[in-house]
Amino acid sequence: MKTSEVLAGLEQECRGLGVKLYYDDLQSEGGLCRLRDSYYLIINRRTSAETKIRIIRHALAEIRRNAAESSPGLTTEAARPEPTQVPGLGQ
Repeated sequence: MKTSEVLAGLEQECRGLGVKLYYDDLQSEGGLCRLRDSYYLIINRRTSAETKIRIIRHALAEIRRNAAESSPGLTTEAARPEPTQVPGLGQ
């Protein structure tokens, strides 16, 4: 797969997750920001496609990690409460 196709796919994935992706003239490569509940990914437009891919992949991994850590539905076996016994149900 061509580098341009990989980059386009990652950009599409960002849009699908609601990440606002901007290319601008920066002094650095860029990076991920979070403001309230929104993610912004700002990348130096002059960097190579490979660098853009690296930055986007890193940002998507960070977003997924944050989502997994903040998801209230994820519990460990030890943290789950014991099921309640209801009298008269033959348990």
